[in-house]
Order: sequence, then structure tokens, then C-alpha cells
Amino acid sequence: MESEFWLERWNENQIGFHQTDIHPMLVKHWSALTQPRNNVLVPLCGKSRDMHWLQHQGLEVVGSELSEIAMSDFIEDCEASFTSRTVAGLTSHKAVGYHLIVGDFFALNKSQIGAVDCVYDRAALVALPTEMRDQYVEKLQNLLEPKTEILLITFAYDQSKRDGPPFSIDQQEVERLYASWCEIQVLETVATDEFGDDNGTTESCYRLIVG
Repeated sequence: MESEFWLERWNENQIGFHQTDIHPMLVKHWSALTQPRNNVLVPLCGKSRDMHWLQHQGLEVVGSELSEIAMSDFIEDCEASFTSRTVAGLTSHKAVGYHLIVGDFFALNKSQIGAVDCVYDRAALVALPTEMRDQYVEKLQNLLEPKTEILLITFAYDQSKRDGPPFSIDQQEVERLYASWCEIQVLETVATDEFGDDNGTTESCYRLIVG
């Protein structure tokens, strides 16, 4: 699932994955993160309105997104004045409470995102096929400091009955990817009709703590 796939989806407005409402699991479980929180990293953020909710909690939202269209749409929806700067192929849009970065997430380093206290992942891990998940998790591991907390939301379903994205990420896959470097806590698992089919789909929310 290369960059061109997602850029084409945004260019053609094929963004059924975008949610206009704040994710209920974010609202319900954000307080489960217990470490001090000043900055939150939102990888592959799209134009998620969840970022507005996080910023309204008093956090600086560090959003990373490949598509300039997605980021422009989000900025247009903000009641904030942004300044922009492009360095080494990455464009940063900054305003009070926001640091939005347009470019390849896998090219980011710590100096570009700054210190982050926590991560919110609703749409990043589930967007990636198996081989890219490993690269994504390795990148997160390189970016995050010990004790950083991650709020992770995933779907699990019979992958043989439908194609991703979003891909099926069950608890076994979460443990494969994170158990060696994070403490894992399952906060909630519920049945969902997210895909409008009878595929036994569940949605889960995890709290991960970097060791």
C-alpha cells in the first residue's frame, strides 16, 4: 500500500474512511492515559475531527499526514491562524495548539515532531498491510520515549471475507507488534456494524505504555 494509493484516494475524494463525528472510544477512554499530557502525536491523521477534540483538551496536536488536500481541508475547518514552512520535503503548518506536518510519516525524526507525551492511533495501524505495519511500529519505537502512552483503536474481522483497508488487527496481532516494547491493556472490545455486513466485526481500544 504505497503513498500513491492514499494520494489518489484523497485526489478523487474516495474517503469513506473519514469520520465526521468524534470517535466515542476516544472520548470514553482518553482519561485512561495517566501520564502528564501536553503533546499528542496523531500519525496518518487525515482531516480527523478527533484532532479538534484533543486540542480542546489543552493539548498541542502533532498531526502527520501524507496528503496536502487532507491537511488543507482540516486547516480550513479550524478556527485558528496558521503559518507554514517547508523544509527537506516536509511542510509544517503551525497554529496555537496545532503542529501539522505534511509528508511521509516514515521520513520523520524526533527533531521534526518535537517531544510528544502520548499517541492517538485510530486510523494509522489499521490502514497498513502486514509488511508496512512492522515498519510503522519500528518508526514509532524510534520516535517515542519510555513511558509514552498510546491510545490505539483497531478492527478485527474475517479478513478472507473483505479486503482492507481498514485491515483486521486482532489482539494477537497487537501483541505481535507491541508486546516486546510496550505494556498492553485492553480497555474495551465491542461488536460493530462499521462495514455494514454480517462479518462478526469487533472494534477494540487499547492502552499501550512504552517500556
